[in-house]
Amino acid sequence: MKHMPHSFPLFFLIVQFSIAQNYFVVLDSLTQNPIPFATIMLNNKQGWVTNDEGQFQLPSDTSLDAKDTLFLSSLGYNSLKFALHTIKDSIFILSPKPFLLDEVVLTNRNLSVEDIIDQLEVDVHLKYDFDFNKKRVFFRESGTQEFKKLLVKVRRNSIPALGQSFWDSLLPTIPPKATWYEEFLANSYGNHGKENQKLKVEKALELADEDDLVFEGMDRLFDQILLKNIKMDSYFKVRSGLLSQKIEAGELQGAMLTDSTKTDADSKQEKAKNYMERSLNRLKNILSGQYDKEELKISVLDKKRHYDFELIGLTFMGETPVYEIHFKPKKKGYYQGKMFVDADHFALVRIEYKNIIPIKSIKLFNVFYKEFLKTTLFQMKKLPNGRYALQYFENGSGYESGMQRPINIIEKNKNVRGRRKQNELALDADLHFITNEKIHLVVLDQETFSQSNFEKLEFKHQVIPERKNAYDPSFWKGELIMEPNQALRNFKSEPKKKSTPKGADSNKNK
Repeated sequence: MKHMPHSFPLFFLIVQFSIAQNYFVVLDSLTQNPIPFATIMLNNKQGWVTNDEGQFQLPSDTSLDAKDTLFLSSLGYNSLKFALHTIKDSIFILSPKPFLLDEVVLTNRNLSVEDIIDQLEVDVHLKYDFDFNKKRVFFRESGTQEFKKLLVKVRRNSIPALGQSFWDSLLPTIPPKATWYEEFLANSYGNHGKENQKLKVEKALELADEDDLVFEGMDRLFDQILLKNIKMDSYFKVRSGLLSQKIEAGELQGAMLTDSTKTDADSKQEKAKNYMERSLNRLKNILSGQYDKEELKISVLDKKRHYDFELIGLTFMGETPVYEIHFKPKKKGYYQGKMFVDADHFALVRIEYKNIIPIKSIKLFNVFYKEFLKTTLFQMKKLPNGRYALQYFENGSGYESGMQRPINIIEKNKNVRGRRKQNELALDADLHFITNEKIHLVVLDQETFSQSNFEKLEFKHQVIPERKNAYDPSFWKGELIMEPNQALRNFKSEPKKKSTPKGADSNKNK
């Protein structure tokens, strides 16, 4: 932080103290509960949101000035603004605005809730931003995977290294529960369409249990076993019941050998490119997945006949009057939640919902899959041109899957004399695991960017996630991000003892 004027010594101490404590917090004046996803604006330009615990942090770079103004707002609350030098506490209090049922008629439309819902689909191309622009974005993904059952019984096997002793010693090394976090800060360029988007990742962080390294070790181990026990020109027949698939062994081996011959520089560049492409695809799905120029692509609105809607009243998003509408499912609906609609332009400015029954449940041939959780929240912000653009997106999912199936893997080769079958591994697998995932995207800043400049953009991708075993607040020092919650701040992975499955050293070259 740059040297502060003598007239503002208190501010300097307060900000330093707050940053040392790491967090400011925004609370409801009546309940004293944290207000999640409240909008934070600095000088009416840079914008971000509080986390799910109502916390945020001021940027600590040299651009901060004591004369800067901080704006705080949230749906249904009175907005606040402060000159930074007046801040004397790390707690901000927002007071709720009362619902104004009687003022709904002030729109001069006196519409029913059904009318309001219908108006959401009118002139979508005029309500939202579809121009080329540059966005500053922060992305966070978290997840857990828990194995409830992991059993393998070998019925037939011709490769000693993959015998029952191998599986009996390998399976206990697989972590019963793994946790991961991933974050990146990037500049996104383009318009709303998936075909016109580019991404420049600037910094990325990955946190994972040491247990996660077990899976990497398993991959390498299987690669080694295959290389030593199969022929290059073989192919695999993988069969489970009535289902069958052919896999060329040469493709697997070629990929293994290619990876082993790459230089560190080549490998890093390829990893950086792959990471960018994966990140870009995730971003495309979020930015383009909620609406296009023709319609809102939201399940609740697409199948509105399956829901009951109730107009709660009129509240405010800053100075913009918005309808608050709650919804719950009828017989064929899945979700319960609420939405907020611009009362003047009938634009959807926020929606949040959660399923109350499983989304999908399949059980066929002793294979099962159940999507038991889906939550969505996205919030828009009004641009100077009066149109809306995405400010914050959150999506959570939970699913349970598994199988009780025989699996036969047969190596065949048509270029050797005698029978084509070379090796066989027949297993009975009993698997059951539960996965929970959540993603967050915050659009921190947005500015116009011409299509011609967009078409000229070319990036040399060099960023891959920096891997750590504990959350380090200093990693994002000086950067504007959404603050981590307590679970993320407490994350710490402990080193695990490594073990080699029995039989892994008994491979023989063919």
